[in-house]
Amino acid sequence: MKAKVALENADQALATYIAGPTDADLAKARLTVNSADTSLTNAQRDLKTAQTNWDAKLKTAAEAVADSEALYNEVFESWLGITLEGDDLHRDPDTLMAVLGLDMEALFDPSSRYIDIGQFTNTVGIAADDPETPWNEATVS
Repeated sequence: MKAKVALENADQALATYIAGPTDADLAKARLTVNSADTSLTNAQRDLKTAQTNWDAKLKTAAEAVADSEALYNEVFESWLGITLEGDDLHRDPDTLMAVLGLDMEALFDPSSRYIDIGQFTNTVGIAADDPETPWNEATVS
């Protein structure tokens, strides 16, 4: 009995295969393909939009970093006469001053603005730049 049912099922499957897809099957398949094509087109458009937005955001971020580095450098240049380069542009001020060996209190001490020119005479003036330091003493004075 089981064999007879299995034979009938096989005959029915063979007949369906030989007959081919029905018009309804073809219509359903076309709808599925059209839907997938639309989804692919939408995904490609979304990808292009995302790439365009990303490129703009990346450009804006790079400009912001460059502007920030320039402003940070200007502060050190105007106060200390130091031009920052490389990793120094990305160090926080405390770390940078430690690396450079800067003691801000000593550097900006008002009493250090007097220059001993000999014979017990002190004068006020711009200190000469010490090439051994990374800062410019004339700028600091």
